[in-house]
This record gives sequence, structure tokens and C-alpha cells, in this order.
Amino acid sequence: MIGDRGVLLSAVSSPSGTVSSSQFSQGSGVTLGGVFRVALGAACGAIALLPLGSQPSLAQSSNFGNFELTSGSQSVSVKGSTGGTTSLPAITSDVDRDRNKCLGFGDPKPDHMMTLKQGFSQLTLKVESGKDTTLIVVGPGGVTRCGDDTGNKKDASITDSDWAAGTYQIWVGSMEPGMRSNYRLSVQGK
Repeated sequence: MIGDRGVLLSAVSSPSGTVSSSQFSQGSGVTLGGVFRVALGAACGAIALLPLGSQPSLAQSSNFGNFELTSGSQSVSVKGSTGGTTSLPAITSDVDRDRNKCLGFGDPKPDHMMTLKQGFSQLTLKVESGKDTTLIVVGPGGVTRCGDDTGNKKDASITDSDWAAGTYQIWVGSMEPGMRSNYRLSVQGK
């Protein structure tokens, strides 16, 4: 069975060699580009094509929900957990707009979606988990911001200026693939 990020194409051969059925799961935000794994079912002649990876899409949902900020002094706090095995720089960017290195492992689907109803002169995003976390935010126009250790703590944070109104994808990652830890992400606007 394929989850909500998967694409399934199946075809069953008839004795004449023609396809008698086909199925495509749509609405996942995944396109049919990229590399596919082909599995052949010997007993029934079925073929399944599965994407090995895909680029993030702003149309997709998030693992732990969406939130919005509407005014400059508003703050929001949300919870989630790390634990994916996908290299986050491989699906976002190796470096951010300020040439900071993007790091970590997580799920291909963003952990959170943040909507800014207006532009913010400054935002601070801070992870609290007690573990070694990373933070990647991709906003309108593909502008990427990345954060790692905060001072002498291992939790990640980003403080940056000039946040445009729009929707932002947020990934909270871990430094090791599959490393599970619960976190609280706080966002403070100015």
C-alpha cells in the first residue's frame, strides 16, 4: 500500500497482452517526473511504479498542521517530532539566501506550514527539544532560510529580517537519520 505521498500505477495484462485496467492516485502533489522503482509481480503480471523522491510542493499538507501570523508582535507555538531519513538539503537547498549551510534529516513532507498574512520586518523561529535539531524554512519564491545550533545549545533557531507575506514550508530535522525527538517550535514576529 502506498501512503499519501505515493503515486501508484498498476496495470494487469490480459492474455492478449493489452492492458485491462489502470489506476492512478492523484491529489498527492507528486508529479510523474524523476526516478521510479519498477516491481514486477510474476503471478499476475502487475507493474507498479513508485517515485523514489520528489520535490516539495506548496500544495501539499504538513505533518503537524498549519498556522498563521497576522500581526507584527504575535507569537505562535506548535509541537511535532523529528524522525525522518530523507536528507533535507536534497529536497530544499544546500545553502540559504545568506549562504548558511542547510543540514539535517526529516520527512519529505514539511512538518509545518506557516502563513504570514502580512510582511514581517523580523521573525524568530526557535526549536526546543534538548536534542541536536536543524531548521529549514522555504517561503514565497523559493527563498530558503536555514538554522542549526542556537548559541551553545544544540537546538536550531533562525532570526532573520524581511519576511514577505505568503506561505512558508517548515522542516524541523535531526542531525542523524531516523533520530526521533519531540519538539516545540516557537515563532515570534516583530
